[in-house]
Amino acid sequence: LGKVFIDASHIASRSVEIALALGLGFSLRSLHARIEQIIDRLFFRHRRRALATLKDFANDVYFITDPDIALERTVDTVFRCADAENAAIYLIADGVFGCAAVTTTADLPPEISADDPLFVRLRASRKPQMPREVGSGLNAEIAFPMFVRATLVGALVLAAKRSGEAYDPEENALLTELAQRVGLALDALQTLAMRRELESLMGATGGAATAL
Repeated sequence: LGKVFIDASHIASRSVEIALALGLGFSLRSLHARIEQIIDRLFFRHRRRALATLKDFANDVYFITDPDIALERTVDTVFRCADAENAAIYLIADGVFGCAAVTTTADLPPEISADDPLFVRLRASRKPQMPREVGSGLNAEIAFPMFVRATLVGALVLAAKRSGEAYDPEENALLTELAQRVGLALDALQTLAMRRELESLMGATGGAATAL
């Protein structure tokens, strides 16, 4: 009986220790999560707000009716929210990529060959690329491709961050999505403009035929 009592007491003592350890562990986990939330709210509020602005603009760009305004707002939003020293959009035209919108023209050429290593790699990989790693002549930190119907029509190009930090994976994912949406929005506006021009020509032709 004495042995059974000792064993039972030992088991009860171990159970209490395990319960206390589990309770303390869950308490520390909850406290740790709370501390992380407070730190994130205090020190990363600006970053969270910037990422939210990028997400919102990625949705808004489809509803801009002027392509020039879409380009200007894109580079301005990215410049502010990504903390980039410079931001630009290059679009394909007549076999070269021309600078369609830019925050500051310093260090960025007005045109780049379609066979520049950066654009070749963008076409091949369909993923963001770092110009200096592929031997490009473009002085920039990273470029995000714009594809329309499997064709590279442009790129969102960013200089290094003003803070000196690297672009993190979450930012890269957002900027990749934004670049793609801007490319599609510009293509839709171009298609709409061509359709209206065609309708206007057909209307004018129809009017002339009726007059004859």
